[in-house]
Amino acid sequence: MNRLNQLVYVRFAPGDLICDERQMPVYLKELRSEKFRITADLRNIDQQAANESWEANARALRQYQMQTVAMLDVLQLFRQQAAQSLHGFYGEAACVLLDILIALEQHFPEYLAKDIYMPEAYARHVIAQLEPRVRAVEKSLLDKKADRELVRLIFKPLRQPDTQLTFGMAMYYRRLISDLQLRQAPRHMDIDERIHHILYAYNFNSPELFRYSTRMLRQKVSQLRTLQEKKALLIWYGKELKNMPANEYALYSGKGSIRSQLEEWMNEEKLFLHTLFTTWES
Repeated sequence: MNRLNQLVYVRFAPGDLICDERQMPVYLKELRSEKFRITADLRNIDQQAANESWEANARALRQYQMQTVAMLDVLQLFRQQAAQSLHGFYGEAACVLLDILIALEQHFPEYLAKDIYMPEAYARHVIAQLEPRVRAVEKSLLDKKADRELVRLIFKPLRQPDTQLTFGMAMYYRRLISDLQLRQAPRHMDIDERIHHILYAYNFNSPELFRYSTRMLRQKVSQLRTLQEKKALLIWYGKELKNMPANEYALYSGKGSIRSQLEEWMNEEKLFLHTLFTTWES
């Protein structure tokens, strides 16, 4: 990608472009030519994937990913600094680089670095692609009488104005949406329990889900009269959490497990209830 780097970092600086505006069509043509060369390299990697180790492919593809992300970030910075007359050029150049990221995500998602933030333009593209599927899932769940607040919090991270989308989060939501549409839960579960079943399996470690779940559990516990009943309910939920299937996904990497957080909360709640009842009886 040396030629691409030279074009973007040296030739595309706003000052240089203003001094040489007649070269802009030439630069765009060269940029597209480099894109075709890179996509040809990606096809070769795809064809030779079986002959190379996973680590070697991951290194090569992540280099393309990280350099393309860096160049898109630089183009965004140049566009912000440039005169209005240059905005169209930067937009066209960004579209060419976005095609490389789209190819990487479509064909090599398992190799990409998940904790890298997507460039703003690419994040908008991904969210716009996901939105129709999100709305379809929301409608399906609400038609089945799912709790509106629970459905809302599932997709809130995607819709917050200040959300910084990572490649991992985009992959996470694609899988989660598919499971919410297709996955079958045990027959004894109602729709809200089914949603929780999936979210816990996916380690949807959102603070909002934690607050929602603990509030719902407190309401259930408060409806019981004796300490034994209350503790038994919490113990039952703890066992259910431990027996639920899990996978390697997480909404926020490095922020712990929603199930571990809930198990810790239930242990503290049992201790609190025991202390409270002991105080009342003394």
